[in-house]
Amino acid sequence: MPNYELGEIRRSRLIQHGPGAIIDFRAGDKGGGSVSVLTSGLDHWEKSARILNPYIDTNAVFEPRLQRKLNKRYFMQSPVILENKKDDETYKPYIQGIRFPKWMICPLCDRLDKEDKFDQEPGDPSRWCTKCSNKKGSRVHVVPVRFVAACENGHIEDFPWKRFLAKESGRELCEENSCKLVLSSDGTSFALESIFISCEQCRARASLGGIFAKNLFKALGFRCSGNRPWIGDKEKGCPAFMKTIQPDASNIYFAKVVSALVIPPWEEPLEEQLPINWDALKGKTGKELADALSVIVRPDSMSPEELVEQVERRLQYSSNKEIKDLRQEEYPNFTEATENPPTNSSTKKLSVRKQKVPERFREFISALAKVERLTEVRVQTGFSRILPPTPRYDRKDEKSLSSKPLHWLPASVVKGEGIFFSLHEPSLNKWKANPVIEERTEQILVSYKEWLSIRNRGYEEQDLRITPEFILIHTLAHLFIRQLSLNSGYNTASIRERVYCGGDAPSMKGVLIFTGTNDSDGTLGGLARLSEPSLFEALVKDALGEAIWCASDPICSEGITSTSENLNNTACHACVLLPETSCEYSNRFLDRSFVVGSPEDRTFGFFSQLTDEVIR
Repeated sequence: MPNYELGEIRRSRLIQHGPGAIIDFRAGDKGGGSVSVLTSGLDHWEKSARILNPYIDTNAVFEPRLQRKLNKRYFMQSPVILENKKDDETYKPYIQGIRFPKWMICPLCDRLDKEDKFDQEPGDPSRWCTKCSNKKGSRVHVVPVRFVAACENGHIEDFPWKRFLAKESGRELCEENSCKLVLSSDGTSFALESIFISCEQCRARASLGGIFAKNLFKALGFRCSGNRPWIGDKEKGCPAFMKTIQPDASNIYFAKVVSALVIPPWEEPLEEQLPINWDALKGKTGKELADALSVIVRPDSMSPEELVEQVERRLQYSSNKEIKDLRQEEYPNFTEATENPPTNSSTKKLSVRKQKVPERFREFISALAKVERLTEVRVQTGFSRILPPTPRYDRKDEKSLSSKPLHWLPASVVKGEGIFFSLHEPSLNKWKANPVIEERTEQILVSYKEWLSIRNRGYEEQDLRITPEFILIHTLAHLFIRQLSLNSGYNTASIRERVYCGGDAPSMKGVLIFTGTNDSDGTLGGLARLSEPSLFEALVKDALGEAIWCASDPICSEGITSTSENLNNTACHACVLLPETSCEYSNRFLDRSFVVGSPEDRTFGFFSQLTDEVIR
């Protein structure tokens, strides 16, 4: 059987480009043709990724808190070929991809046709134009066309080129679908109006100027068919009309991810050391549980009694139906950290060291911690197209990843380091009493409720609460990340935020800023080092100094740049916004004036007392 291997991608990328996402590759031994594929659904993973027994699979991930929240038995990282099996031809785990879009275009003769109409060779996933290749003397690879159709419910299909040509040209096309289509430019400009689709036989011709028209598909009578090529089926009864979108557009795929830090006592590596089927142990206690565990080879450092105790604690936790906010369980690990944490375990997945808050900032910052080591488990639960997903976890999202519910979801494990700090609550209470703060918060809250209503969601259903403290902490996190990228040498896109504010614990008023990698060794400590008091003090001053003035002021400070994104107030790409990999909330719920006030009134910023000092 021909091997249509395309290439390798990072594990972490598959969480952001999971089932249903379009990934571009260069393939082919003779010139490297362009191939676009949709990552296959999880139903295909179980076979192609060689998922057998998760309790002995090195790609399996166990995180009890996430397992309980998402009601899953385990999670799976994308497969990797182990060093000791590189030469084993029978062991080739992979993730399957489905070619999409099917329509392709020749860059020389502009011929537009489906991929099976172009030349191919067994084992080579690329396609080429026979006529142009013969003329040139080497393969002329065709490329995927850059327009597809998608709907807000996640379905996607090829753009209806022939129906579009018939409607826009006002002519009847060739009989029996025998049109010979060409997609070419008249050379007058780079605008879509100068690009034309035409048929060489019936002479129908139409400009692409209206290809992004709002009601195009309604005019074409083209309603969504519910197509899910990454799964291989069609959902019936989708009420949406399709929209034209480019395969590389940022809104063609929004991964919905739920994550958790591995914290005590779940950092103890029982799941890694013991091949335990936790579901099979549910309901067992005392002697019955001890007998079931007696056949398991336990770690040398653990007695039979300790093993039973550890397992009972995990079973009790997983059977508790009351799901707490995951961040509420994580927060005390940072705020209650000590200056000398125990270092008796080399396998410890979370190491937090308390730092002294610089004296100048003690009325603003209540706690500062150096996170020397952390482990984050990130799980994809679904995705959306066209419109970003709401922050709330919804089990219905999972239907976009597989045809039927599974016992697992795809995951990525990140090891890294970071800085945690929380804000001084008495100062926060005094600050948010200012009517200006209340008014600006209300502006974002009203816009957010309207945003949710468009998606048929209610504000009370969401885990997220829009409060002055949340907007302040979130904005502060963005300012710190931008400054950290300068001070630590890390790329901005590799630094992430984890906001602890509100939810089921109103007392949470902090943020973790961290970086990580899928490598087993984690990172090198350059980010965590900046939590040391003298370095942190300089970091805060630099971040505030950058926040006072924006290159886009006064347009930015007056909120004009946020008109199209009304879930922000004073925020733009020149001052606050981050790469999409860094922000948990898709660059929404930001207001720089909450930190340092506005050019007209510096007094209502939380750090306003420091602005004169920073400017000097």
